[in-house]
Amino acid sequence: MRYSLVDYVLTISIPQKLRTALGITTISVGGEGSYLDSFSFSMKKDTWETQADDTGSWIHTKSYNRAGDASLTLNMLSEQVIQLTRLFNIYFSSEQIDEGVTITLSDANSNTVVTCNDCYVKRIPDLSIQSSPGTRTWQFTCGQIIFN
Repeated sequence: MRYSLVDYVLTISIPQKLRTALGITTISVGGEGSYLDSFSFSMKKDTWETQADDTGSWIHTKSYNRAGDASLTLNMLSEQVIQLTRLFNIYFSSEQIDEGVTITLSDANSNTVVTCNDCYVKRIPDLSIQSSPGTRTWQFTCGQIIFN
């Protein structure tokens, strides 16, 4: 078994309404030489919960809530930092754009690992200027996360 971060590529698909403003259709991060530090995906709510009472009975309840968070940590020198900043600023300044981006993580064999639908950048990440370049973590709120 072998693992390498180089074997993963995250693609952010830009909605049609934003493509002209950004001049791009996707933002891709990953692969060799990509200044990538990490990807992260988490659900906001448990799918299954169990309620029990003092008589010993219980019931399992299922939630179809797939909302969650995705994050992407990049070296601050990555060209994608500029693209993500522009993306955030366009969403921030427009009341007309009502469709979020789609985020897809794929492995080296082009298998989809995670798909996140209707996502928005939560905020511009903190910026710290130091003697050597640091990282910036971009956080997205997602309407739906599907693990494949």
